[in-house]
Amino acid sequence: MPESLSVDEFINDTLEDVRDPLKANFISKVSSVRQTVHQLDEGIETDRNVLLKTKKLVKSVITSGTGHADNIISLCDYFEKLGQFALESNEINGNDIAASFCKFSVVHRDLANMSKHLMQNMNSILVFPMETFMQGDIKSDLKKPFERALKEYEYKYDKLRKEKLQLMKETGIFTPEAFTAEMTEDLEKERRKLQLETCEYLIKVNELKAKRSADLLQHLIDFYYAQSHYLRECLGVMDHFGKSMNDLANRVTVLQKIHDAQKRRLVDTREEIRAMLEKETPNTNRKSRLFTQSAQAGVTYAAQPTQVNRAYGTRKSGFLLKKSDGKVKRVWQRRRVRIGDDSRTYNFQAEDDQEYEEWISVLNNAMQEEFQRAMNGDVCSVTPDFQQVSGGAATGRNDHTTGQNTNNSAVNLDCNTSVARYPLGSVAPRDESAGGGSLGDSLPGSEHDLLDSSSPTSRSRGSRSSRLGSADALPTDATQSPTFPTELKGRALRAAIQSGLRWRCPGNAVCADCDRADPEWVSVNLGVLICLECCGAHRELGVHCSRTQSLLMDDLSTNQLLVSAVI
Repeated sequence: MPESLSVDEFINDTLEDVRDPLKANFISKVSSVRQTVHQLDEGIETDRNVLLKTKKLVKSVITSGTGHADNIISLCDYFEKLGQFALESNEINGNDIAASFCKFSVVHRDLANMSKHLMQNMNSILVFPMETFMQGDIKSDLKKPFERALKEYEYKYDKLRKEKLQLMKETGIFTPEAFTAEMTEDLEKERRKLQLETCEYLIKVNELKAKRSADLLQHLIDFYYAQSHYLRECLGVMDHFGKSMNDLANRVTVLQKIHDAQKRRLVDTREEIRAMLEKETPNTNRKSRLFTQSAQAGVTYAAQPTQVNRAYGTRKSGFLLKKSDGKVKRVWQRRRVRIGDDSRTYNFQAEDDQEYEEWISVLNNAMQEEFQRAMNGDVCSVTPDFQQVSGGAATGRNDHTTGQNTNNSAVNLDCNTSVARYPLGSVAPRDESAGGGSLGDSLPGSEHDLLDSSSPTSRSRGSRSSRLGSADALPTDATQSPTFPTELKGRALRAAIQSGLRWRCPGNAVCADCDRADPEWVSVNLGVLICLECCGAHRELGVHCSRTQSLLMDDLSTNQLLVSAVI
């Protein structure tokens, strides 16, 4: 690959060829001239790409600077509006506030206008010359005339060379000096044209380099002076504004003290009024009261004790809020609810305090009436089915109540009907002077008995099995089930119930399925004792058919044992 020539070398070789063509060796350096032109053309293309990127960046700076100045001017407009509002609203020291806002508006507006003028100078000093340069000489193809002249020279050179070599071969005479002299004389016209086009190309490249380097640097110097002038003007504006800054800071401090004193007086007044209201107004419960369920024995109680009003009676119909079962949109919907002669309980949330008091009074009256009948010896002792009554969500506990979740359907809450009858013997009524709470606390095997157990297994199973079967599946004759001592509690009571279940209940001495003696497993929901082999068959049926527990290994809760005893 031939080496490239510098501009000075090309000039020297060209002048030597013009003055003495026979002694010059320009013909041997034509390939070097071609290589030089190609390298310069690649450099011009690289410069064009760099300048194009530079122009885009400068335009971005101008756009952002102009937008910044416009935003500051808009901010100054709002400063003036704030001052006008302070002046019109008769605020404390409103005149000083308005004057201060206006002063800041004037200062920043001047700075923004000077910034916009600087961006205009940048556009005229830098961007405009770049665009002219990019759209002018650098965009044109400069080497076309050179390539045309080079092509003509090479074509004529190859043609003459072949002719001369053929003639020498025919004559048999070959002299290098004569060959070179003849080629120089015959190619003089094409050689001069090539030298001319090369000079034209190098001149244009020199102009482009001057515009790219020297002229661009001169534009940057001009912009430096414009920017220096802008900064001096900004500094002068800030110095002029800074002379009144100390006085403005003192006035702002005084204004802050005035506002702080006014705020302290308002706070003192508020606290005094609040104290008076707290003395005059009794404490009230929160607007929406929720019901929760005991995790141990399934006993339902209100989240906050409520005074029961017996005047509301034991029956009520009306509308309550029930949370929808939809998974996507869960909303509270109005449902008609009735406390009557059914055994269904729905989750609900009262709309206000009056509704809450009425509903909870009816529920408690119904429960107390049923408990009073049970403790006074009517037929047998009764424990109502306290299902979950919760204000949080209406889900999960109402799977057995089909056809009652649609719109305009009646929802029945019954606390009168007994769904679990426990032959507990005579139970003394609870002293009503004990205050609020569930009457189930006075019965053996209820929530307080379960709290005595430290077993987490009994606690979890107690809440799961607290909802018993329907009343139709229970015996009405109390003589069919053993009577358990009522003075026992906790583990002692469970041991007594388990002993009576295994040894004193008729038919429990053998497996209910295969008649094998001494069964040690119980089907809690069916109320039968089974052996280990039959227990496996029951487990294959699933817990929805038969829920089996071990009398020896599992710590059964009082409710589970009582269910098996009375079924």
